[in-house]
Amino acid sequence: MPNQGPPRILIVDDSQIDSCVTAEMLRGNYQTITAITGADAVQACNSGYLPKLILMDVSMPDMDGYETCKLLKSNPLTSNIPIIFITASSSNEEKLKAFEHGAIDFLTKPVWPLELLKKIGRAIEADYKVETALNAAMAAITDTEEQAIIIDFLQKSFACKSFETLAELVVKTTSRLELSSTVQIRTPNQNFEHSSSGQVPPIELQVFEVTDNLLRIHQQGPRLILSFGSISQLIKNLPKDELKVTKLRDQLTIILGGAVSRIQNILLNQDLELLMLETNESLIKIKELQTNQKRQGLQLADDLRNDIRTASLNSGLTEKQELMISSKIEKFAEQSVVVFEEGLKVDNELKNIAENIGQSYRRIGIYISFSD
Repeated sequence: MPNQGPPRILIVDDSQIDSCVTAEMLRGNYQTITAITGADAVQACNSGYLPKLILMDVSMPDMDGYETCKLLKSNPLTSNIPIIFITASSSNEEKLKAFEHGAIDFLTKPVWPLELLKKIGRAIEADYKVETALNAAMAAITDTEEQAIIIDFLQKSFACKSFETLAELVVKTTSRLELSSTVQIRTPNQNFEHSSSGQVPPIELQVFEVTDNLLRIHQQGPRLILSFGSISQLIKNLPKDELKVTKLRDQLTIILGGAVSRIQNILLNQDLELLMLETNESLIKIKELQTNQKRQGLQLADDLRNDIRTASLNSGLTEKQELMISSKIEKFAEQSVVVFEEGLKVDNELKNIAENIGQSYRRIGIYISFSD
């Protein structure tokens, strides 16, 4: 029998007071049913009226929220129901544990109505589904095909000029291995995420925050976290075949290792581009300073010449004495021009060096023009 009316939310909490408060927050927007134990929750889901989403308290007697979630995720009938955990703890360990057991989000008590409604709405709208390996697998992939996928990634990664395109390429390549994933690239100024499901769930961003405290590769059931310094990847649907998992881990290590090298190259190119732009600006400033110095030097020489001629008329200098003074002024002016011309040679040498560097980097895709 199909579910009629507003989406049905299952509230699992051994505290009837807490269940009533949560149900009241949802009244008018969702239908609610309650269960006070994990066993009751499993039975309610198997009754034929599947909820659209489950709000699961972590601390319950007999069977806690994690065990209940594990049972639900192991049943094909209920494995795709989104689960949001509710707990009194907000530690990173609890968030990571919730993610590892299949939760799509995390709420800390006391729960605020607006936050609750926002997270439920986002989860239902996105319709998160964690596909199992059996459903995702279309055919057996040979070693040759898998190697071709990795080689294709390495070749295409050379053409990635931005972190966004690189993150997208990693996710697309992983999808060719029949894996759903989310990737985060971390740079000094910004983080970049891309997910095979489109929108990146908030709980996955929280998991990325704690990956520095994990091993390089951390596996929990069908989920795998790979952390390689500047890049991390979440795999959401590892197959049950251990041999295939081992092979996939090796392949993903190669892919992320190549991505790390490309990240370093992109960062280097960005630094070099900035350096070249700053060099160009410095050359412009040097030229302006030299031009002004030449103009001021020539003007000073003219002013000095005129002042001395005026003074000589009033001081009774002979024509010979006046010519001698004038010749020294002219010599000073000529020397000023020579000094200026030498400065231009330095300017040209700097410009030649910068232009040669610019030509080298234009070959790898960095285009910078130097002002004359």
